[in-house]
Amino acid sequence: MQCPKCESNMSTVTVGDVDVDRCDSCKGIWLDALEYDKLKNMKDDGKLVDTGDENVGKMHDHERDIKCPKCNTMMVGMTFHDQPHIQYEMCSMCGGMYLDAGEFKDSVEFTFSEHIRAMLKPGH
Repeated sequence: MQCPKCESNMSTVTVGDVDVDRCDSCKGIWLDALEYDKLKNMKDDGKLVDTGDENVGKMHDHERDIKCPKCNTMMVGMTFHDQPHIQYEMCSMCGGMYLDAGEFKDSVEFTFSEHIRAMLKPGH
């Protein structure tokens, strides 16, 4: 598989029972449908998959017109509801998602201010 951002090869990394594709160069990660939730529920073990430099990830974050490495469909830019500063790409056809280096770790580590903002939102 080729990285949708830098077009380098992606290698399979296994964490628990989840196989994740990680770019050999920029260290972005591709997660098939439902793998994000599995990794997130692994707590600290899930973070082992996101080994890249977040500064490299930020350099690639502006690249939004990318195609799914699985089915070649144009991916859709998304943000996490409680963490809108994290911008990732999702495939509307196969349900996979691409996170730049550092974005997975950031998404599972809520800061104190993010907890407060979530509590202050209407409906909480």
